[in-house]
Amino acid sequence: FFLHFFLVAGTCSAVRITELRVPTTHIVNEDPLVLDCVYELAPEETKLVVKWLLNDQPVYQWIPGSRPYPLSVMRNRVDEKHVASEDAQKVHRAMVIAEPTWNMTGEYTCVVDTFQSRAIKAAMLQIIVPPAELSIKEKKEGETADQEEAEVTCEADDAYPEPQLSLQFRNGETIRRTYGNVKRSDEGLYDVSVVGKISRMKLQSPTPVDCVLTIHGTTYTLKRSTVVLAGQTTTTQSYDDLDDGDFREANYDDRSFRSSSNNLKVINIFAFISCIYP
Repeated sequence: FFLHFFLVAGTCSAVRITELRVPTTHIVNEDPLVLDCVYELAPEETKLVVKWLLNDQPVYQWIPGSRPYPLSVMRNRVDEKHVASEDAQKVHRAMVIAEPTWNMTGEYTCVVDTFQSRAIKAAMLQIIVPPAELSIKEKKEGETADQEEAEVTCEADDAYPEPQLSLQFRNGETIRRTYGNVKRSDEGLYDVSVVGKISRMKLQSPTPVDCVLTIHGTTYTLKRSTVVLAGQTTTTQSYDDLDDGDFREANYDDRSFRSSSNNLKVINIFAFISCIYP
């Protein structure tokens, strides 16, 4: 009876992590990355130590009454003045990374230790580095362009993790891919390119073509678009959409299309006059 009572009492007074605030993804921009570990302590808990691990390696430690101590990849990257709570036992429980980098992807574990007990909770985080540039273009006349097929190239530079690129018509139909290339820089970022060919006979002029960038296992999506015309003359225009899954339609200026149409009318009239007056 006494042993059972001791075990129950010990369990009830143990430190407990009630919430681990680690996002599944973080897009590198100007915003800091905040990782928070919310816990509850029993009154009798003593000698508190809060630790953060990245892939099982210590990267942060805080003991009440002292300053936070970032380690390894977090050294010189953590905001040591951030206050997560006014409670003296929880002031620096959070780790705020001012400038996260791609190599901070992984499993983050919060360890809350006291002399009496320990609590542990972990979550995965994927750091996303958007491409420095995402472009789509059609090979033009004078660049050994095929008269029967339109060749469209999409390129993404300096992205992480390795992105997937696909060329698509606006209805979502995937365009035949004829070439693809992936390179990783010394800095760990990826350069990716794909090339697709479209039969001009199957095109309705003008035909919007999208290059869609996605990151496996996330909802992150980025898009660039161009317009391909049937025949030999092409006019392109690109736009971008940074909102996940929320693609807006391009507002294309039809003046270039009217110009092409007027040129064809002039050619047809000239041909008609030539037939009457050889």
